[in-house]
Amino acid sequence: MSSCFYIYFIKPAGKPRISAGAMEKEAYVNADNVPLNLWGETRPWSQRLLMEAINGAIPASAIQQVLEKTQATGQRDRYLTGQVTVLMVLAICLWPTVCMRDCLRNLIEGCCQGLGRRLQQIPVKSAITAARNRLGIRPLRELFRLVVHPLATNATQGAFYKGLRLVSFDGSVLNVPDTPANERAFGRPGSSRGRAAFPQLRLVWFMEVATRATLDFIAVPSRRAEATVIPRLFRSLKEGMLVLWDRGFHSYKLYTSVMHTGAHLLARVQARLIFNPVKRLPDGSFLAKLYPSPSDRRRNQRGIIVRIIEYTINDTNRPGYRQKHRLITTLLDADLYPVLELICLYHERWEIEIGLDEIKVHQNENKPTLRSKTPRGVIQEVHGLMLLHFALCYMRHEAALTINVDPDRISFVHTLRVVRRAVTSFQIAPTCTLPALYKQMLGEITQEILPIRRTRCYPRVVKRKMSKFHVKGERHKHWPQPCKPFAQAIEVLK
Repeated sequence: MSSCFYIYFIKPAGKPRISAGAMEKEAYVNADNVPLNLWGETRPWSQRLLMEAINGAIPASAIQQVLEKTQATGQRDRYLTGQVTVLMVLAICLWPTVCMRDCLRNLIEGCCQGLGRRLQQIPVKSAITAARNRLGIRPLRELFRLVVHPLATNATQGAFYKGLRLVSFDGSVLNVPDTPANERAFGRPGSSRGRAAFPQLRLVWFMEVATRATLDFIAVPSRRAEATVIPRLFRSLKEGMLVLWDRGFHSYKLYTSVMHTGAHLLARVQARLIFNPVKRLPDGSFLAKLYPSPSDRRRNQRGIIVRIIEYTINDTNRPGYRQKHRLITTLLDADLYPVLELICLYHERWEIEIGLDEIKVHQNENKPTLRSKTPRGVIQEVHGLMLLHFALCYMRHEAALTINVDPDRISFVHTLRVVRRAVTSFQIAPTCTLPALYKQMLGEITQEILPIRRTRCYPRVVKRKMSKFHVKGERHKHWPQPCKPFAQAIEVLK
């Protein structure tokens, strides 16, 4: 006689949970073939979906708030609601190498457990694309402005210098799919060797140095210079910040704009610029005037007092050996701000380069391009990338505070992988266990502590630059196609 096993699902006493963040396991279907969960729930996953693994950084209430503000909630009853589509944009940035339908499957995995899982309907690719078009860019932009904020606190190691929050600006480019629409919108840079392989989007970042959280950004066509875009980011500068940037941003106008915000500046400038000392300071630095133009310098008008620090490197194995380096700063007090401290502090600016690497190489998994083939889709995807990166930095910072280490000692790649695994775990967990599960996730993030950085440097080179293949040009985009199947094209020679 064969044995039979019966599984009984016992409903606990009390009112059933209604939180969308606690997704119960689907175990059976009703007579109409509609999936049911433990409590007989017949609502589709689209009405129960949340991404509670990142809810601390991007709350579901904030998503709903911006959808109502931008009137993107929708009126029809559909699977891809406004909230689901916002989460879908975040999902395609969390799993960048996975197709959109599989991204959606990963996103709703915790809502589709049990025997009824295979009966869940997954929208086709065209429906997902149409939902992204309906959502547009504005809800993601408003969500970024609503949830993003400086993360560092007084307990964050390496976040402040003499009470000033360290921030930095920089720019980079992202390759976008090679479509006519993207090329018209963003442009295709050229060089002496020919035009670029892909259209490129230029991004200018404003980042918190210690946590590498992007506080603001501007996306423009690649033909726009970074220095012409950066003034738009001064809207995020606040009093009590110390701005670090490279010599490419040197400008009288930019300096005065930063000073008007109440922030301070520590920047590198070219050694060939002329600064006539007004006062020599005991530590070797000197005060000078920065003028809008050479004619103003000759007339000694409209000049502002700045502090100039000049130094060189005496290590033969370091870049810039015996070259003259120059810093300019609005921190004029030599006793309060020693010159050696400022020189070392300026090199914290390179943290923003690591932040760019986190987004372009690790979070986007070093893909040659983004996935969106239209300009609106590209800008929407970029906002998703930045929102997700902020959420990852948020959790990395929270984890660093629990063990009192510098956030840059927490592995970003490990944090990313933990969050990917946690999306489903949070959806299937009971509501009462979510705080403990979040604490457990932070504990898992702290398990990969990076060693203290070694004293090292690397040349700025690439390993493979040339290729034996010809460069792809316009004539290759419309290559003649076969007229008949291969089997019919065979001609046997006799």
